[in-house]
Amino acid sequence: MGLVFDKEAADIYRTWQKSRQGRAISSAMDSFISHLLEPRPGDRILDIGCGFGDNLQFLRSRHAVATGLDPSPHMLAVAAGRIGKSCTLVKGTAEDLPFEDNEFDSAMLINTLEFLDDPEPAIREAARVSSRKIVLASINKWSFGGAGNRLRALLGNRLFSRAEFYSLWKLRSLILKTCGPVSLSWAGISAPLPGGMERFFGIKEGIGRRPFSVIVGVSAGLAYTLRTDPLTIPVRLNSALKKPLYTG
Repeated sequence: MGLVFDKEAADIYRTWQKSRQGRAISSAMDSFISHLLEPRPGDRILDIGCGFGDNLQFLRSRHAVATGLDPSPHMLAVAAGRIGKSCTLVKGTAEDLPFEDNEFDSAMLINTLEFLDDPEPAIREAARVSSRKIVLASINKWSFGGAGNRLRALLGNRLFSRAEFYSLWKLRSLILKTCGPVSLSWAGISAPLPGGMERFFGIKEGIGRRPFSVIVGVSAGLAYTLRTDPLTIPVRLNSALKKPLYTG
């Protein structure tokens, strides 16, 4: 199941959200989700690892029927205080979703995979309960931001010491491994670098197709196919036609 956020872990995560990098990511997240998920009014969307409920608020603004799932009672209590009864909140784990097959149009795991022991069961479950699309997004292992968070882990940061970051290529391979040959699209969020280095590297903040962005996300369009096997007719066709069709 991985890390379940208690109040201490939640406070560390909220502090990161308030950093310069975190604020830039938060301000771009709505557009990022909209680009990859393409939510439509009335869509049933599951936010796996909903945390404080930030993304649920955005989904409701797009008139989606949003459900948030999280294993943390503390995070669910915070989310409930923010969004009230406008969304359904469920306590559960990403690896064993308490929902029926195809119960949702889409599902997303935004900054959730990083804190799981094994991402594959969670991705498989997200695809099981979705009929149209799943979206995965992670702090990019190969970004400057990912390197900074790994340094925080080495310095004893409780939150990031338990986290596993993923690259764009790893996210793509995980989806293809668990879901098969589905159609994929991707995007990233670029954020400020220490000392204003983003200007030196020519990095523009916001959404774009930059594989070394601090956040990378992959969208998978789910398509189910029906396989049929040819059946062998046990008698010759000519012999069958010579027999009477009705003997009553």
